[in-house]
Amino acid sequence: ASPFLYAARVWDIAAGLVGAGKVLFGSDYPLLQPRRLIAEARASQLPPQAAAAVLGGNAATLLGVSAHKPPAPA
Repeated sequence: ASPFLYAARVWDIAAGLVGAGKVLFGSDYPLLQPRRLIAEARASQLPPQAAAAVLGGNAATLLGVSAHKPPAPA
């Protein structure tokens, strides 16, 4: 529900506070479709490498699995 609670710059603020390597993507599905939040993160001021980490790379590292590219916005 972050779009209802926070401005879109929340991605940049969170990454700036703790570092992009410590931010994990999550969704409130079925309240919001994940693609909406993914598009918001991609449109943020995060550098591409930081956005990739937040959108899956960090979770993959945490879980010890290989990361895959998140789906493209519809």
